Amino acid sequence: ESEWRKFDVVILGDLPEEVLDEERWGILERWVSERAALLVVVAGPRHMPHRHQSEAARALLPVRCSPEADSFLGGATPPFRFAMTPVGRSHPVLAQSDSRLENERVWAGFPQVRWRLPVEEVKDGAEVLMVARGQEGSEVVKDSAQLEDALERLARRREEEVRKAVLVTQQVGHGRVAMLLSDRTWRLREGIGDLYHHRFWGQLVRWGAGPTLRSGTNR
Repeated sequence: ESEWRKFDVVILGDLPEEVLDEERWGILERWVSERAALLVVVAGPRHMPHRHQSEAARALLPVRCSPEADSFLGGATPPFRFAMTPVGRSHPVLAQSDSRLENERVWAGFPQVRWRLPVEEVKDGAEVLMVARGQEGSEVVKDSAQLEDALERLARRREEEVRKAVLVTQQVGHGRVAMLLSDRTWRLREGIGDLYHHRFWGQLVRWGAGPTLRSGTNR
């Protein structure tokens, strides 16, 4: 456990359950909550997090998903693009520009992504910062019936955000946990290079562990 506590940030990928058993998940939970550290969990089609049965993992992660499917490889996920939620638009992790309009343009311009892990629930207190936006366009309200329907959908926005969640964050004790429900953030590099990809990950680290980072420079 003392070795884990040397780190300010830990990023977990698609690791099998035998690598992260109940004991190690418990260590991670204490490390986040007591050490004020940042844990980033990147979902994968084979194992993470749907194959992990650990109670400590279920308590630590900001989402809940069904453990029934053995693998999501080859799943028929419709192509989508990353889209910010209302909370995400003003969140420092997703700020690719100081201009709100330019930030919207940048995120809308990234290539389509073809895989994400569906979840059943986002825990109370967790924030959905990014969702999957498909090909659906904006609807034009033509009469009062459509207006009532549109208002009803607005009231169910949280339910939609859960259904399409891509990036979910949560405070856990003194620390923070971020759950990426797609392993395709590398698509932010396509045709552009490192600019937006590095900025996203740098801002995620600074948001989650910036106050406790013990060394480094403004780079």
